[in-house]
Amino acid sequence: MILAACGGGGSSITQTPSSPALAAPLVEGEALDAGRYALDLDLYMGSSDTLSVTFRIPDGWEAWAYGVVETEGRGDPATGRVLGFWIVDEVYADPCRWNRGSIDPPVGPYVHDLVAALAAQRQRYATTPRDETLAGYPGEQMQLQVPPTIDFSDCWNSEFHSWTAVPSGGRYHQGPGQFDRLWILDVDGTRLVIDAAFFPATSRQDRAELRQIVGSVRIE
Repeated sequence: MILAACGGGGSSITQTPSSPALAAPLVEGEALDAGRYALDLDLYMGSSDTLSVTFRIPDGWEAWAYGVVETEGRGDPATGRVLGFWIVDEVYADPCRWNRGSIDPPVGPYVHDLVAALAAQRQRYATTPRDETLAGYPGEQMQLQVPPTIDFSDCWNSEFHSWTAVPSGGRYHQGPGQFDRLWILDVDGTRLVIDAAFFPATSRQDRAELRQIVGSVRIE
């Protein structure tokens, strides 16, 4: 199902001036003070090559393997927020029956390949993608939603998964109705996904704060 996105045409997020050199490394499970933090993403299994992203957060967040999660609510329903950074590998054909495997043929290597795969994914409501530039890199922005009426207990292992990531792990969702606002960027040939996740009950102020964090992203 495709839902029309608000607005049209290309756009850019306003960037917040900052110094990536002052960013502190994320330590998983650590409660974070307000400030700029850095996360290094492995580009592929066994590689020493990484993509470094930095971003600025206010108080009230905690580090995890792929980004940060709001301390209060910890990303769970009904108002929690999560910010994740992913080098996506494969896309599941059916997020609820993710044990059945990824789409076939596998998703291609380009931004538009991943956008098309996610837009066509079963049981995912997607907005029409639009061109957007973030941190100086071109890409596309789209929003996905987990079906609001789905019962995760009907899914395999009671979990709803969208994709796998390099070198391991992947995106699973915290509850029905959860939104994933995605920026899928071409970073000099590497496809980076930035995922700002929230729920229908998340306040307008909290959504705006999450977008401000995305606007602070720098990529090295």
